[in-house]
Amino acid sequence: MAVKDGFCRLCWRQASAESEAAGGLPRGAVSILGAGRRLAHHQLFFDRMKLRRSEGPVRTHDRRGRPRKSPPAPTARPACLYTQARLFDARPDFTRVVERAGPEPANPWLAWAHYLAFRRGEARGWTRRVRLGVQRGLVILLSQHAEGDTIAYSEMFPVLRALDIGAERVAEVLEEMGVLVDDRRPSFEGWLERKLDGLAPGISREVEAWQRVLHDGGPRTRARDRSTCWNYLNSVRPVLAVWSGRYQHLREVTRDDVLAVLATLRATAQQHPRRAPVAVRRLQEERHGLPQPH
Repeated sequence: MAVKDGFCRLCWRQASAESEAAGGLPRGAVSILGAGRRLAHHQLFFDRMKLRRSEGPVRTHDRRGRPRKSPPAPTARPACLYTQARLFDARPDFTRVVERAGPEPANPWLAWAHYLAFRRGEARGWTRRVRLGVQRGLVILLSQHAEGDTIAYSEMFPVLRALDIGAERVAEVLEEMGVLVDDRRPSFEGWLERKLDGLAPGISREVEAWQRVLHDGGPRTRARDRSTCWNYLNSVRPVLAVWSGRYQHLREVTRDDVLAVLATLRATAQQHPRRAPVAVRRLQEERHGLPQPH
């Protein structure tokens, strides 16, 4: 879009760069664009990110006047000369770790973690508060770390949450190091367990198998979106509860039962009138092989 004298901003920036490369023309970019010469190319640039001149001063303090800390030196995974065998397994209690007010402990694993956190924070634009929180969490978790040790998410989450430290970002660093054991239970498991509660055992097993095929996929079925699993099971859950009072397995459900349910759903549905009938058909087709009503 032409913003000045028939030229766009990108043309003005390119002409200015060519003028400086030519040794500084008297009229700058105007001497190039005004001469009618066509630009051979355009150098793309990020807006509001002009390069600092080489002779410009380097900022040694932040906006609040605090001295800037030098970035951590590049560090690789610590070399392993030996591994201390364990006498028994014990869960670490990170709440008893005493944070040191002085220099950080000279632990090579901690130094490596700080370097990975710095690199990740620079790439993702972490704020100062986030960076300091991640560094504090790494000190608590890795001060006494040794080769072969692992950190479970369930062990680190309570102490980091109590200190208002983002556990997710600390977990990203630990996962990159290869020391994190993600023992979190997927939300799908808890949701499915609640939905199957109260159904007949035989129906519950068959519906669970159907939902897992939908969620995870199978040899002949692609994995569906999680919202699809939610919609299907939420729609047929009242019907399954009624059938659980009369039957022990879905194979005992007759064609007349299915037709009666479909007729009721079509008559009473106010929103998404096709969702529940489709869920009933999927339940038949993908898992149980019941005769499909037409």
